[in-house]
Amino acid sequence: YKRQVHGELIIYMHPLLRRIVQKAVNVMVNSVLKAYKQVIREQGSKVQNPFSEFMNKKMQEMNVVTKPMDRDEALKILNLTEKDSSVDKIMENYDRLFNLNQPARGGSFYIQSKVHFAKMELMKDHAEEEAKWYEKRKEELAQADKEKSEEQAEQKVQDKAAQNEPKKE
Repeated sequence: YKRQVHGELIIYMHPLLRRIVQKAVNVMVNSVLKAYKQVIREQGSKVQNPFSEFMNKKMQEMNVVTKPMDRDEALKILNLTEKDSSVDKIMENYDRLFNLNQPARGGSFYIQSKVHFAKMELMKDHAEEEAKWYEKRKEELAQADKEKSEEQAEQKVQDKAAQNEPKKE
């Protein structure tokens, strides 16, 4: 059942096939609604969003959702020990590992995410120190940019001077 209309191909679904597709969609929708109603009955009024609860439960059963990261796993990911887990060391290792795993540079988004969550776990009690570390890092980068700009300006002056010198023959 194909027909050519002004250069476009239009495919008409056979009526029997259309009914089969409609029936399949109806069965799926009814299954989701039935599961939703079942969750409401099982959980009663203590669930704010029964559909979300149902989906979360199913995802956990299928092992789609992972458990939250604990402190020991976070220390391993950032290659730290309990003794050397100072804010500076955590942020230093985080910064290095996060940048090493940039997907744009061929790194792994999965590993980069693990590094990020490890830092979040270790820094959850040090929000103020983390903010200070970022401010300090921002100042360091600004200083490095300023020095680089000064070096580039100096190099341009030297290049111009070299161009203006009379050539010895």
